[in-house]
Amino acid sequence: MNRLDQAKLVADAVLYEGYLLYPYRATSSKNMARWQFGVVGPRGAAAAGVGEESCVEMQTLMRWTGADPGAGVDIHVRFLQIQRRRTELAADDGTFVDVPEVTVGPTRWLAWDEAVPVERLVHVSLDELIAGCTEPVDIHPGCDIEPLEADGRVVARLVRERAHLQATVTARAETVAADGLFRLTVRVDNQASVDGLAQVEVIRRSFVGTHLLLDLPSAREELSGMAGRQEDRKADGGMTDERRRD
Repeated sequence: MNRLDQAKLVADAVLYEGYLLYPYRATSSKNMARWQFGVVGPRGAAAAGVGEESCVEMQTLMRWTGADPGAGVDIHVRFLQIQRRRTELAADDGTFVDVPEVTVGPTRWLAWDEAVPVERLVHVSLDELIAGCTEPVDIHPGCDIEPLEADGRVVARLVRERAHLQATVTARAETVAADGLFRLTVRVDNQASVDGLAQVEVIRRSFVGTHLLLDLPSAREELSGMAGRQEDRKADGGMTDERRRD
């Protein structure tokens, strides 16, 4: 497991903690509106008082030491996409009717908002970072239907719907020192507008638990090479300094 995979484990723990905490139950008036860190709402939602700000931005320092300027940074955009779960009961005429809940055998299903994890990779070169660049992120809408059977026939179904999400990722690097030290800024903007959206639809057009993981593959390869050379020295009887430096 490399360092990126380890970072994803930590990020997932925080991501799902916030998602699982709210709401406690469907009838809870206190937590009817789901809340957690990293919600990026449609444009105008925060000003209208119906959602969160439409962007999130991070900054970090990056040292580029002799690497090919054409090499780049992998920007992992990660978030939860809200998935509306509707419960429908089969009617005698073969159609289905929306109901608040259905019970099939021992299982009771409620109409609910679920979420699915989404990750998109945006790769940018150093040249692009210095010039500044913007890349689109497009998440297609979706609909999945799960039939529920009893005694060999479909008596109800679950309909899971996901709204269309669109965002842009803007990245730029500014020189901080002549030895290859840069300040890297990455920003995610939700491109949806709050205009015409009912309040319940605002969260479904939001990016939930949005966070960014940055990976510099060339640096990872360099670290891997250093680890390999260290193992070779151990095999040859060479001494390595493993003391901890505080």
